[in-house]
Amino acid sequence: MPRFYIHLENGEGFLEDEVGRDCADEAAARKEAVCAGADIIADELKHGLSSVSVTLFIDDQDHVRVMQVPMSASITL
Repeated sequence: MPRFYIHLENGEGFLEDEVGRDCADEAAARKEAVCAGADIIADELKHGLSSVSVTLFIDDQDHVRVMQVPMSASITL
């Protein structure tokens, strides 16, 4: 099974995934990234932020960028 690395940029910095995770294909890696991004956004909103933006970058097992997944959410208080 191929390994994918899902890196995160959140406006405060870049977090590199040095371990990676096994996924069946790029679609499965995208699903993993979306779920991780949704969890991060939910946590930030729960802790009082009203707007959150993250970008997840997916690299394949050769460390070649295959996808970029921007995500954001905001609430009006």
